Amino acid sequence: MKKLFAYLLVLCIFTILIYHLRQNWDTVRAIPWGDHLFLLSFHWVSLLFMFLVFIWGWMYAVHIHGYKIRWKSAARTWLVPNLGKYIPGKVFMLAGRVEMSRKIGIRPVVSFSAMVMENALMVFAALPFFFWSVLYGLNIPGRHSVAILTVFILLGLWICTQPKKMIQCLNFVNRKFGHGLLNVYPKPQYMFALVGIYFLGWIFYGFSGMLLTHALELAKGVSWFTLAASFISSWVIGYLTLITPSGLGVREMVLVGLLTPEIPAAQAITLALLARLSWTVTELAGVGVGLFFKDIEEYPSV
Repeated sequence: MKKLFAYLLVLCIFTILIYHLRQNWDTVRAIPWGDHLFLLSFHWVSLLFMFLVFIWGWMYAVHIHGYKIRWKSAARTWLVPNLGKYIPGKVFMLAGRVEMSRKIGIRPVVSFSAMVMENALMVFAALPFFFWSVLYGLNIPGRHSVAILTVFILLGLWICTQPKKMIQCLNFVNRKFGHGLLNVYPKPQYMFALVGIYFLGWIFYGFSGMLLTHALELAKGVSWFTLAASFISSWVIGYLTLITPSGLGVREMVLVGLLTPEIPAAQAITLALLARLSWTVTELAGVGVGLFFKDIEEYPSV
């Protein structure tokens, strides 16, 4: 029933969005679809770099747990199970990554622990952008926003110097949800490095959103950083939402909500739907690349 409800909710959200577009079709037709193919091509390049950086993060998370795997194996075990996100609950993505990692010699408890660390620090690295979107949405003056954001960043950096406390907090949450526990306490420099990797990945994702927006000549009055923060915030909120698979519908609604104060709703909806389409095509291409490496039989060093 939960899965059925999730897919019905997704259907309702996209029906509402598409209906609104139909009601404002003249606005959509006025968008210069093919005038900035150069920017569009770099939008795809930025998404590619984001995927490469996140694969690097997965390799590093496994390395923190005492294993070293080559890039091709990391790419396959990260890319192929991604489609599991489109099944409500994200359990299938986790199970797929754990099983594929087991086949190259990584114990399930290790891959699970690395995934929990990966997801926690991935979201953690996106928090500055999320807080910026919140502060911007509350119309807090720029200087005050920068000051508040600086405090949040310094607090986050301090947390990275306390890896043992962070792991204990994550294990507390894991116990509440009946998940396995993290079995590693990394050094602070490893935490800084992993957060930095994911922060770089988010920069590429935000940049890809900015390029898509400007390629379609939308949101001309919105600052580039605010645009990037809106894309990243909507992605993270959608990712954390367990109601719909891969945040389908939720990510789009959040992005539309963040952008509509600045641009017409029809333009924001168009942008949100195209961003989803672009992301899904990139994920499918990534699965194809991962399957291309299917004959790799390499075992990590411990």
